[in-house]
Amino acid sequence: MARNLREVLTEYADKSGKMSKEAVKELISMEDLKKLTNEIACSVPFSYTEQQKLLEELDIKKRYEKLCSELTDEIQIIDVKKRFRKRSKNGWTGIRENISCGKNSKLSDRSWGGFRYF
Repeated sequence: MARNLREVLTEYADKSGKMSKEAVKELISMEDLKKLTNEIACSVPFSYTEQQKLLEELDIKKRYEKLCSELTDEIQIIDVKKRFRKRSKNGWTGIRENISCGKNSKLSDRSWGGFRYF
């Protein structure tokens, strides 16, 4: 379980950029699952309420599951944001390239109701 948590933490830290490399190295070096879950819950920039919920959980396995779930959710959010930014950037570029009134443009050949829009 500790190994899996360290892997998820490393992926989160790489993608989010919200944690220093030194802090991640220190957390990854911990072997004790209880200490690891406590330190990650305190170190990762979750909301105050999420941190409180994690730290109030006394059962280590449940705390581990919640922590992995939260980190995985954050990773997925980061991935979606990156894809959205990439698509929106590429999307606008593609639109600018496709909207041209040249002879080879498909849009220049379209007319609606006798009016040419391009």
